[in-house]
Amino acid sequence: MIPSRSAGALCIIGLAAMLGGAAPPAVAHDSQEELEEAIRAYILAHPQVILESVRRFQQEQEAIAMAEQEASQRAFLQDNAAMVYDDGYSVVLGNPDGDLTLVEFFDYRCGYCRRAVGDILAVLEADDGIRLVLKEFPILGEESRTAARASIAAAEQDRGDRFLEFHLALLGEQGPLTRERVMGLAEEAGFDRRQLEADLENPVVDEIIRRNYELAEALGINGTPAFIMGDEVAPGYLPREQLLGWAQQLRAGS
Repeated sequence: MIPSRSAGALCIIGLAAMLGGAAPPAVAHDSQEELEEAIRAYILAHPQVILESVRRFQQEQEAIAMAEQEASQRAFLQDNAAMVYDDGYSVVLGNPDGDLTLVEFFDYRCGYCRRAVGDILAVLEADDGIRLVLKEFPILGEESRTAARASIAAAEQDRGDRFLEFHLALLGEQGPLTRERVMGLAEEAGFDRRQLEADLENPVVDEIIRRNYELAEALGINGTPAFIMGDEVAPGYLPREQLLGWAQQLRAGS
């Protein structure tokens, strides 16, 4: 007659299966102490199963947290669409009447933002249905804030070709973005320096940056660049092909 497996043996076999290791031999244990010692011996003989268990647990928790964040972002975007896509003060490039709006949070000192600008311009050229909304998000120090404030003030004079030239010059500048250098780049782009200096003193400039900070916090954005399109948030640099593919998926409803 074949003896039945005890509860203790089944417990160890279950533990091994849960941790991803090979099941130990089915041995009956007469006491809780023997069972605990058997489990301890198995873990000591197979320490990798603990690491695997921790890794799986971390992955599951990260997936849950990501799903919760994405759901929160979608709900916020649906409830605050005007604030995100049509706030009335952010510069809009591309097709102002496009069927899709791409929002970019950026910092003029961010290396990946500087890398992304070429891809973004290529996207606007390849897809004339995209409307681009620029949101200054200066998070890399005082020079970032200086450039962002000047950009916002410059938009009071021009939101077309001169602004784009200034925007690209700030992103392309290799040296420090001091106030003097930023003003010089603005003059080179055709802006009235005296007017720009005056516009910089307008409290609205800092208010716009504050609103962008609050919006980023609400969306869980803590780095640059970060993109929004449809009801999705995508942190980090995205090349031209991914941006175009994203737009195509949204139009297809997938």
